[in-house]
Amino acid sequence: MENLWSKGISTSGIDLSKERQMSGALSNRLVQLFKMANETKGLTYAPVSIDPGDYIRIGDDGTPGIALSLPIAYDVWYLWKTVNAISDSEEDSILFIQLILNPFLTRLGGVKPLRMIPKEMLVPDPNSLFSMDPPDLSFFQTNGFPFIKQMRFETFLKDRSPEYSSPGPQEMTEDGLDQQNMGPGDLYSGYLAFPVGSLGVMETISFVCGSLLDVLEEDNQEYDGTYDAVIGDSLLPPAESLEVQCKGLNLYEKAYLKTSIDVEYPAATMQGQDSILPHHWLRLWLDKENTYPIPGEFVGITVKPLAIPPHCWWFQETSPLLYSGNWFETDYYTSGIVLAVINNVDEGKYAVSGVSTEYLQRTGYGDYNLYEGAELLLSGIGNIYKVRVKDQDLYLKSTDFKEYQINERVAIVKGTGINIDNFNWTRLTPGKMIPGETVDSRQAYDLIMSGQLFEINSTWVIAPITFYED
Repeated sequence: MENLWSKGISTSGIDLSKERQMSGALSNRLVQLFKMANETKGLTYAPVSIDPGDYIRIGDDGTPGIALSLPIAYDVWYLWKTVNAISDSEEDSILFIQLILNPFLTRLGGVKPLRMIPKEMLVPDPNSLFSMDPPDLSFFQTNGFPFIKQMRFETFLKDRSPEYSSPGPQEMTEDGLDQQNMGPGDLYSGYLAFPVGSLGVMETISFVCGSLLDVLEEDNQEYDGTYDAVIGDSLLPPAESLEVQCKGLNLYEKAYLKTSIDVEYPAATMQGQDSILPHHWLRLWLDKENTYPIPGEFVGITVKPLAIPPHCWWFQETSPLLYSGNWFETDYYTSGIVLAVINNVDEGKYAVSGVSTEYLQRTGYGDYNLYEGAELLLSGIGNIYKVRVKDQDLYLKSTDFKEYQINERVAIVKGTGINIDNFNWTRLTPGKMIPGETVDSRQAYDLIMSGQLFEINSTWVIAPITFYED
């Protein structure tokens, strides 16, 4: 073995000082070692790499052999920051959780979002006499804040390949369709990419969105108590969560068993974009036959941590929990939930005929709360609808005289024009101008409003269309 180890082995891909090992990084280097070994017939068994983590054994059943492994980095899932889909502003964060997340999370069985303790907060104070002491456990209980790791996505123009390429899921790579001159754009309409840690930490990883839950419920999938989240708030995941199921489309089960052929892990990094290391990308490719997600929805993944064997999960509030997500829409289309209907009862006269009790209206600068029976003097004709579009409340008109009901999800055309590029997460646009931080910007907004109760979006319009055929 001395002669073997003395040969040059490339180890540039292994950084033993950091928990950022790609699955298989160690075994890839060891392959070189075994190739050298086979030159002298000193070893005959090739390395084996399995998930979770890496495990390589040399030798047969009759010998002690040699075993090498890399540990699974549990803390990557909890303590490493990416981009938070929840605003850093405390006020905006509270509104987002109350108005957007809570109704969604209630439908998912009462799960809570990840509570982040950034690793930077764990660095000891160099000026402290006890700088080598780790933080007290109460630190994790009181310092965590809601964090949803930002999902990235891309939707393709017809038959176009992704701008941020990756080998693709099983249907592409294992079934050989890439050898038939069929690219991802021939099979898929886009992808969703979620930053995740190493496999083997989470028992289940599940994709969730409202339209998918609608499909499952229409197929008579019963959501009984086994889908209710288990309360956590302890150092270790609750053992009683073993029997809990995850709503939605399960992508991984039993820690590392992939259950969807449209999943790719680990997917390629996105060149030119901020790195998410030591996380890896998990891509869910959107089959052209899918009837989900609907543009304008918030989509994400929930994860259920392994309870046995237990591992530190830093006082998460529930198991499962919402881990990663973002808004999803296309270049020309989004959608929203009708919060209120404002009927045109006469020329210049309007009356609020219905207000949602299921969804709360936003409050704050530039937001106006409607109540049923209110009478308004406004110019124009045709009904006006107050619609929750992503995290904003917009006032929209329809393309025709079709009427819509409160709590109904409606399709919205965002504007006209031709774009030759794929649409991705960087081009998510708000439906109304938000006042800026300067006096000038706020004065400009006040001038646009000119004493109006609210501002009607003149470029986005409700359209009587459905995104998917039955």
